[in-house]
Amino acid sequence: MGREDEVRENYLGQRDPDQDFIPCRWPLGSVGSFALNGNHEIYALGNAYFDVFLPSLGMRPSPGGNPAGQKASFFCPENEFWRVIGLDTGYNSVGVPIVEYLFSPSCNLRNEELDWLQHTVNLQGDKRGIVLLTHHQYCSAFDCEYPKAAEQLSALVERPVIWLWGHEHRMAVRGKYATQGGIEAYGRCIGHCGMPVEINPEIKRPERPLVAYDNRQYPSSENITIG
Repeated sequence: MGREDEVRENYLGQRDPDQDFIPCRWPLGSVGSFALNGNHEIYALGNAYFDVFLPSLGMRPSPGGNPAGQKASFFCPENEFWRVIGLDTGYNSVGVPIVEYLFSPSCNLRNEELDWLQHTVNLQGDKRGIVLLTHHQYCSAFDCEYPKAAEQLSALVERPVIWLWGHEHRMAVRGKYATQGGIEAYGRCIGHCGMPVEINPEIKRPERPLVAYDNRQYPSSENITIG
């Protein structure tokens, strides 16, 4: 759930003396590593994510050197042709307990992110290709949708983008989509952190441009039907 003991055990490879689990160290990139904020980190108030995990990440000043620390929950690695922009939809993803199941939080981008996108990243003045990374999905044929960030970005982005997310717990490929007042995006749900998923899901929004999704059954020794 994003608590400090869980972050230390599952990402930093530090054993919890109160648990029998073997800890694991998340492998760091040779140049640098970054992590996005999600709803589970905020269930734990974000303390471990911001204060423990992010200082272990960021760019390496030299090959093999220690990372310099990830300075914020949003980032932008780039090369000559592409900009990969990680945005924090997790910070505003948790609402009032129980009530949030009836009224989904907006997952809107914070003012600091929007100011950074406009004045530092300079989205309007730079014409390189854009790949967005967020925890929450822009659109979905199966589950909840979180279009607020796309609406906020419409003032800064005037061309289609590639948008990768993971909250949905299902690998799915989508064609070009835009909600009313939102940017155009080719969306992909790229992972589910090993969570089992239901196969043959109900398609609640057939009008969404669903190109493909992984509906394979996972072989389970417990004889349960999961993807």
